[in-house]
Amino acid sequence: MLEHSPLEFVYKPELSKKKGSTVMQLTRDLIIVSSFKRYLSLRVPKGMHTDGASVPQLAKSIIDGNFDGLYLIAAIAHDMMYLIQHDRKESDILFKDMMLELGVNEKKAWAMHKAVAWFGKTPFNGRIPIEDIPVLDKIKIKVNDKEEYEKARSLMALWNSN
Repeated sequence: MLEHSPLEFVYKPELSKKKGSTVMQLTRDLIIVSSFKRYLSLRVPKGMHTDGASVPQLAKSIIDGNFDGLYLIAAIAHDMMYLIQHDRKESDILFKDMMLELGVNEKKAWAMHKAVAWFGKTPFNGRIPIEDIPVLDKIKIKVNDKEEYEKARSLMALWNSN
């Protein structure tokens, strides 16, 4: 089951204009935990920028917009994994698995997974955006680590209770 802390972000018009897409900045750490297929814990730090799901204009009528839909948490986690160049194949699989846990239709999750698998090489190998350099050391990802999963889950529960 995938659980996450509240998602809070603000629109960054100057970056959106520069990049030609909607860019948001997290205003609170986003903690994500999952025990689906593996123990997973992620910390997406406050200050990281995201364009949500990088959905081409042509596909927006099928997939929704960049910040619409059940897949948003998975898309932000995927952006983070690409930012730190976590294993690309594993990042793409985790993206699909998180979407399925969030309730995304299996066909849509498969299509979005295939899109990042086919077209994600350039973004994965791209330069780290200067605006995200300050958050790199705050990013945390642990796969198949039950102890870290439990710690993150406890931290998230504590944050959610405040």
